[in-house]
Amino acid sequence: MSAMHYTTTCIITFFLYISVSEVQSGYDYDYDLGENEPKNCTTSESIIGGTVEYSNGGVVGSRIIYHCSDGFEPYPISQKVCSSDGEWEPRVSRVKCEETSDYGDYEEPQKNCSLEVSIKGGSVVYSNEGLEGSVMTYHCKAAHYPFPVTQRVCDRDGQWSAMRLPNGKITLNAVCKGNFFLPIYSMGYHPF
Repeated sequence: MSAMHYTTTCIITFFLYISVSEVQSGYDYDYDLGENEPKNCTTSESIIGGTVEYSNGGVVGSRIIYHCSDGFEPYPISQKVCSSDGEWEPRVSRVKCEETSDYGDYEEPQKNCSLEVSIKGGSVVYSNEGLEGSVMTYHCKAAHYPFPVTQRVCDRDGQWSAMRLPNGKITLNAVCKGNFFLPIYSMGYHPF
């Protein structure tokens, strides 16, 4: 082996070692090796006594909107959002059409969801001012993505839909996760 080949091999090995060392020490980055990549949701949801509309198939961030005949409304929720773990949120196993109560002009006061939700390392955009059915969308800077969900829906109780981690546990905080290859590219190493 020539001295030039040996030197080049050592330099590349050194840079890869530094990159792996940073991953192992957790240095400044939140690496994701692909095990938590966003997954699509199934398009087999149903509602008892009504119809289901998908806003964008089953891709992450798409919505299910439940519809009922006149005089009926979806219960307990009217919408779901596809989360990055491939599950529809909120996780309600059975949605049905229930007869609406007719008490004249009386309506129960609307409960709004809080507009003070944040995401570490990003921003939040709200549709419809936090009213029931509003969608909250998380945004992250370039080369990052919201985790564990990209969107949440405001339910009739004035609560944003829950966020579940891949292990099934519920979390109250969303974060922006980074791209694993970004630090290696910044060092000038391009594996492709």
